[in-house]
Amino acid sequence: MEDLLYWIIEYVKVLLGYGFIMYIWPSAVFRKYLRGKSVTFRFGFCTTVQVVLVSTVVLMLGLVHILNRWTMWIFFYGLFIWSFREKFKVTENTKKKFKYLITGTFGWKHLLLLAWEGIIRFVKKTFRVFWKFYKVHWLEYTLLVVTVVYGMIYFSWGAFQECSYGFSDIYVHHEWIYNLVQGKPFSAGIYPEGMHCIIYSLYALFGIKTYSGLLFIGCVNIIATILALYCLMKEIFCWRYSSIFALIMILTLNMLCMNQVTAMARMQCALPQEFGFPALYMCALYLIRFLKTRNYAIREKVVSRKPLDENLLLFCMALAATIVIHFYATIMAFFLCLGIAIIYLKRIFSKEHFFPLVAAAILGVLIAAFPMVTGVVMGLPLQGSLYWGMSVIKGTANTTNVQVQESTQQPVTDVIEDNVNYEHKENGSVIETQGVTSQQTEQIQQISQPSLLERWSNLIKEKGETLYKSGYKVLYQDLRAKWILSLNALIFLIWILYRVVSAICYYILKFDKINRFCFDGYPMMILSSILFVITYAAPELGLPSLIESSRTCFIGYSLGVMTVVMAIDMIFAIMMQCGIKVFLHVLSVGVSIAIVAVIYMTNNYHGYLYFELTRFTASVNITNEIMESLERNTYTIISPTEELYQTIEEGRHEEILTLMENQEKSVYTIPTEYVFVFIEKKPLKYVQVHYFNGPEWLAQNRIEGTKYITSVISEEEALKAIKYGSKLSDSYMNLSARTILESKMYQWCKRFNELYPNELKAYYEDEYFVCYYMKQNTQCLYNMSLK
Repeated sequence: MEDLLYWIIEYVKVLLGYGFIMYIWPSAVFRKYLRGKSVTFRFGFCTTVQVVLVSTVVLMLGLVHILNRWTMWIFFYGLFIWSFREKFKVTENTKKKFKYLITGTFGWKHLLLLAWEGIIRFVKKTFRVFWKFYKVHWLEYTLLVVTVVYGMIYFSWGAFQECSYGFSDIYVHHEWIYNLVQGKPFSAGIYPEGMHCIIYSLYALFGIKTYSGLLFIGCVNIIATILALYCLMKEIFCWRYSSIFALIMILTLNMLCMNQVTAMARMQCALPQEFGFPALYMCALYLIRFLKTRNYAIREKVVSRKPLDENLLLFCMALAATIVIHFYATIMAFFLCLGIAIIYLKRIFSKEHFFPLVAAAILGVLIAAFPMVTGVVMGLPLQGSLYWGMSVIKGTANTTNVQVQESTQQPVTDVIEDNVNYEHKENGSVIETQGVTSQQTEQIQQISQPSLLERWSNLIKEKGETLYKSGYKVLYQDLRAKWILSLNALIFLIWILYRVVSAICYYILKFDKINRFCFDGYPMMILSSILFVITYAAPELGLPSLIESSRTCFIGYSLGVMTVVMAIDMIFAIMMQCGIKVFLHVLSVGVSIAIVAVIYMTNNYHGYLYFELTRFTASVNITNEIMESLERNTYTIISPTEELYQTIEEGRHEEILTLMENQEKSVYTIPTEYVFVFIEKKPLKYVQVHYFNGPEWLAQNRIEGTKYITSVISEEEALKAIKYGSKLSDSYMNLSARTILESKMYQWCKRFNELYPNELKAYYEDEYFVCYYMKQNTQCLYNMSLK
């Protein structure tokens, strides 16, 4: 229970720190600009601008070698306090009170009372502003809050059940953030470090441990992702509650493809691509708003004279934010915006839209690239994963796309006499090459070569079948895939029909009360959904794979759900025109409950997510207990590499492999007062898929989550030779190699206890894991070499 309470406190610290850096700080510093703006605009501004600002400040301070907690405090706290300078103007009354305070005629109790009254007034004012906003659509916002809280709990559950990093990649990100703590940006080469800079800011401004920041930042960022998706869907759907319908389905419907499960599991972890999803959705939202808003202004002959359209500004900053966080997020933003651009093609290429849009895109790239270009100029190389990304595009990377492959056979044609020679084509057809006249050859060629129209028709049919089998069928399985495609076609036809009918009503019948653009958002998302499925199945379609397939699944899945909800939204939009909105609000609550009930009762309720497990929870909690109870740098933990990242800011770590290699020395010591030895009695298979479990209301326990894939240490394993990897940490990734090292470490403990009886004591032990410890005199250290 104490461990759980500790992690809850750490989670709250990350949540509050993230909220301050991302939303409170920019709302205060830029409050004059944001005054009078909508809540959606403020959210979009903070979500996009702040990531770019923090990333640029941190990286540039690092590049000029002045990155530390003091410079961060001066910049962020200094600007925050300066933004309130008008609130702290010294009046004559204030001077008198200060004078009385110094002379002792104005008591501290009175001063504290005045301060408390000021706080109460501020809280009341804030609550009045909040309630004024909330009460207008209180039922909708209540449903939204419940949905967001549910999503936050669902994606945070695993971090409390297994308090370790969810994917092995996160250890690399921890190393880069630690280098930022040391004042070294781009330590592994030029790479988008937006997420790293935000986590570093949590450390620099609030003292939040990097381990806690990485453990919980994904769980906290999911709130921004859900709200950003909600804002985008509000722009697409006609009825207010339709966005909530879609969110409920996205958060509760079970996945039918392992890549989709993987994509959903990644959302709970500190991975840069997923951290960029809020900016990705904002990029699409403000592209739509820019095109729609300016179009209406032009149509009414009221062209804005402002130097930069506000929607275009946020589009620019959202694009920049995706670049500073992860290039994959930028590529996905491109595909999402491409579906929008196809529908708005005429508006985009108008003189009123094209040049501002191009200028905003170029400006966004330049803003994001400035620190990276500066790093290149200073001689820093590119980071290695960028080359991996290029190998994905070239098709040479090792990807994990789970596909259903079915071969297609083409009939053999043109069967002629046995005494004739044949040439076998790749498609299986056979044609005669000798023994026939030129006239017969020409006739055969005319028969065997289809017309251009037939070739295009066959190509489209072939690619369509491949797209269905390798894309839709894999992602959604047969039944759901057919439903989605059928609804896509039906909605697209209804949209065309609606535009035709509404145009007749507006231009011919002069009936201007109908909203001609009501369903314009539908085809955008349908096209974007198709583009993401094409991206997923790109290798099978013979196209370059711009993104590793599983990375696209969450965006594609959310778009697929949106296309299903469009059918519900259409019904509500028609009912809304009948003027029965009060009834629709109540009905919407019923529909929300019904969606969950139907999903649950039809056994389509989602299951718990998983982590790529890298160590036992006991090792995490024991490490944390050691850090909390002992003074800084007074202890050393001997274990595999994973504990290094948790202790690097507080204590000392020694690799098991290093200790084993130093057994050949005559003298080998560890210089700290306390030494802890972590041994896995049942060595853990590294990065195994480990599903969580919990209450049935949150998710279904489809797979037992408490079982581990392990081996067993033994004397026989300890006699085997060490298996080395390409680097130190690789020696623990193979289960056989890990078992050998853990066995050797256990035998070392037995030998040490024989040489120094009662010095090595058990600190903690369970079925899988044991921790020994000893206290030594730092003036007379134990010889750890037992040669």
